Amino acid sequence: MKAFIDANFLIYLNTLRDRYALSLFENFFEELLAEHVLFTDILVLDEVLYVSRSKYRVPYPITIKLLNKLIPKYISLTPLTLKEYVKAIEVIERYDLKPSDAIHAATCIVNNIKYIVSEDQEFDKVEGIERLWIRT
Repeated sequence: MKAFIDANFLIYLNTLRDRYALSLFENFFEELLAEHVLFTDILVLDEVLYVSRSKYRVPYPITIKLLNKLIPKYISLTPLTLKEYVKAIEVIERYDLKPSDAIHAATCIVNNIKYIVSEDQEFDKVEGIERLWIRT
């Protein structure tokens, strides 16, 4: 089964310093790898870089090192094309998602990705996408 990885999951992997909390996320990632083929898009990578640095003060080289470890070995990048844009506009109009979330949802819809790994409950509104998140 395919699953889309949202930025917040990667940000937690990149910024958590509490060993117990980080181990929960790492174990969840291993479960995801065992059960799903993982995807993301370039907007997620942009957000991971930006938020990790601006909010958590993680230097770019550290975030880049994590992303290089995960992409493309464990997580494949989906292209963003006119199809995703057109579908994102439909998602914005139907579900009132913010543009970046609408693009992620559209990416899932266009690429037949049923699951999205995200703490963002806004995705629960999108028909045909099931949100997965860590159970603590």
